[in-house]
Amino acid sequence: MKYSILFFAGILTACNTNSPAKSNPVKDSPVTIDTATPVAVPVAVAATTLPAADSNIITGDFNGDGQTESAFVVLAKRGNGNPVEDGVPDEYALRFSDSTLPAVNIGCCEARLINEGDLNSDNADEVSVFQAPPNGNTYKMSTWTFDEQRWRELSDPFLIPTGGDFIADRELQKRVFLENHILYFLDTDLNDEHLKLVKKKAMLR
Repeated sequence: MKYSILFFAGILTACNTNSPAKSNPVKDSPVTIDTATPVAVPVAVAATTLPAADSNIITGDFNGDGQTESAFVVLAKRGNGNPVEDGVPDEYALRFSDSTLPAVNIGCCEARLINEGDLNSDNADEVSVFQAPPNGNTYKMSTWTFDEQRWRELSDPFLIPTGGDFIADRELQKRVFLENHILYFLDTDLNDEHLKLVKKKAMLR
C-alpha cells in the first residue's frame, strides 16, 4: 500500500512538472499600433522641431512685374563623398515659378529662403538665403536682388552661428531690415557669452 501511494504521487508530480506554465496575457500579447489614428503634434513642438515646415516655398514679386512668383531651393547637382575629406559637395540652386527669372547657383549646402520685401526701392522683393555649411553649425545669410535682368547680392553676406539649434523663419526675418532708408543686419557678438545680436550697417554691393 505504501509503495502504491508513492507510485501515484510520483505520477502526479511528473504531470505537474511537464505541464506548461500559464502565460501572462499582458506580456505575451503582441503590441498593436493604431496607424489609422493620427498623432497630434503640439504646436510648441512643431514650431521648434520641424524645420522642414519652414521655407519650403516662398512667394513674392521678385522681378517687379506686379505678379506673384514662387521661389524655392532645388538640388542642382549631387556630389559624392565627404566634402570635408576631399569629396565633392552637393550644389543647390534658387529657382522660380516664372521661367523668365534665371536660376541662381548658390553652391553648397541646404538652404531656406526669406522674402525680405523691397529693400532697395526697386518695386521688387529681395530674397535672403539662409544656408548650411559643409561642416559645422555656422550658417551664411546672403540677400539677393534682381537687377537689370540678373541676380546679384545686394550686400555682403554674414555668418550666423546656430550652435546646432533651429532658428525659425520669424527670427531670420528680423536679421535684415531697413531703418530710415538704410539697410542693416543683426550680427552675432561672439565675444558675448549670450551671443547677443548687434545692429550693423550692411555693406551694399
